[in-house]
Amino acid sequence: MMTARGRSRWWQRLQVFGEDDLLALAGRERLERGRVLAGTIDDLYEDEWSICGTVHDGKAYLAMVHHVGSPLSCECDCPDGAPGRWCEHVVAVGLCYLEGG
Repeated sequence: MMTARGRSRWWQRLQVFGEDDLLALAGRERLERGRVLAGTIDDLYEDEWSICGTVHDGKAYLAMVHHVGSPLSCECDCPDGAPGRWCEHVVAVGLCYLEGG
């Protein structure tokens, strides 16, 4: 559930990852591409395990960051989004979340 300020109650209790984590997992190129795509996201949703959103990049892709447990994991239904592969859509969801959705 998102609060009026855009941050979920889960985030307010504990921020479980940061931009440095996304950089380490995805690399600089995907981080920068994700930054561009972060503005295209709608339907950003969070539960106690994951953050997911629809990223519009020519087509609509559902991307998720699973933030419970270690290490972080992800999923995306794009052609480059094999389970655990940090595509730019997953990075975009992570960045959008960190920026307050």
